[in-house]
Amino acid sequence: MRYNDREYATLQIVAAREGMDVGSYVATTSLAVAMQDLTPVPVKRRDELVEFIRARVAMNRLAAALGEVMATRDSGDETVALDEVLARVAGGIRRLEAAADAVAGLEPPS
Repeated sequence: MRYNDREYATLQIVAAREGMDVGSYVATTSLAVAMQDLTPVPVKRRDELVEFIRARVAMNRLAAALGEVMATRDSGDETVALDEVLARVAGGIRRLEAAADAVAGLEPPS
């Protein structure tokens, strides 16, 4: 394989970080991609993927909170602000949908 100086320098840095020489890193990574164990993602998509993961975590937390609210409500406690929790859940769903659309490359609805 042929690399320009910048590409090779990048490979040296990444290979060293993984504790490998360049040849081993290239072979291991190429095989992982070929076996579909590793999917290359452009760096510019990183922020979108990070937001998507954060949105999923937020939705899991909201689902747990909603479960607690429902359990408290079912026990007869009327002090639970169900509308507030549902508004948070709706906001989380919108955030998750927006992140999913960004990852899929879809434009937000106008």
